[in-house]
Amino acid sequence: MTEFEKQGKLYYLPIVQAPDENWTMGATGRITPRMIESMMPPRNQEDSIILICGGDGMKKEVEEVLKEMDYRNYFVFN
Repeated sequence: MTEFEKQGKLYYLPIVQAPDENWTMGATGRITPRMIESMMPPRNQEDSIILICGGDGMKKEVEEVLKEMDYRNYFVFN
């Protein structure tokens, strides 16, 4: 855990759609608004940003969920 995580300034949510039996690091399946609400900073908080990386389909799906939830502070890595 980094100092930023300890201070509540960094949240990391790894998601795997089809994990193997050894997966223990994060969520499974598809991203949901509930996952975002439980793990990410409050909507449009001035000093926060959500960074999105992964496969093209996953990035698009996460961006769609964030838009539906009215998040504006996010960046998608291409």
